[in-house]
Amino acid sequence: MKYRISMGQILKWMAVSAAALVALRQFFVQELIAELLLFTALFACMAAVVLFLLAVGQAWQFAFAHTRIYIRAHSRPASSTLAPIKLVN
Repeated sequence: MKYRISMGQILKWMAVSAAALVALRQFFVQELIAELLLFTALFACMAAVVLFLLAVGQAWQFAFAHTRIYIRAHSRPASSTLAPIKLVN
């Protein structure tokens, strides 16, 4: 049995195969771009959480340091050298 394949069929199948390869490659590139965008968004969210936690830590340290300074500046020493307060009626 001899099969004759015309040049038109060969060209048709070459064109279909080339189109399939181009579509497959485009799909692969689209998937890579989608993954890149997803990982970028995930990284940005993680970076925002870390920066928020750092800011809260810095604010806590600032507030605690200034509270200690304020308490130290406005507190009276508890010594016996102070004269007692006399109430006048």
